[in-house]
Amino acid sequence: MCHPAHRRERVSLRREHLSVKRTKPPSVVVARFLGFDGSLEDGDELVLTRPPHVALDPTGPLGARVTRAVALEDGVRLERELDHGRLYAVSPLPAPRPGETVRIRIDGGARFPLSEAKSPVASSGY
Repeated sequence: MCHPAHRRERVSLRREHLSVKRTKPPSVVVARFLGFDGSLEDGDELVLTRPPHVALDPTGPLGARVTRAVALEDGVRLERELDHGRLYAVSPLPAPRPGETVRIRIDGGARFPLSEAKSPVASSGY
């Protein structure tokens, strides 16, 4: 049986770990490694996203064209192309089809200076 003080310590470490996971990645390379596969140039910044950061929204500020749809067990993974980027999202059924234009919004993601994203290290295939 575990001593109560040890249990408190483990819970504290778990909370600390969870808070670290919610912070912004320190660099573009780390963000790519962590699964931030979508990217969008926004002025002098690069916005990197994961699928949960991108949502279909009929009143969303961004228009995007669906370029690929991959069936999942309970939805569809969509690849969307914008003028200055490419974003990925998971959509419930029925989902937009390739070629359709949709409105989207971005909730979250990570922002980096565009100059950092253009560096040779950041664009090395991650």
